[in-house]
Amino acid sequence: MFFFEDGRAVHYDKIHHYDIPDLILNYITGKSHCRDYPCSFKAPRKALEKKEYENAYMTIMANAMK
Repeated sequence: MFFFEDGRAVHYDKIHHYDIPDLILNYITGKSHCRDYPCSFKAPRKALEKKEYENAYMTIMANAMK
């Protein structure tokens, strides 16, 4: 996936649509957001932590569809 940052295309290997808010927050805070909070598009999460995160996300999405 490519995003434009400071007028140039920046490539990100694999991100999920739920990573986009972290990507945007990281950009507008001058890269400090991902220093203070774990950003899954920057580094792989541990398998259990990732699964828990995905389960919580899917619960939120399922409730949003009601």
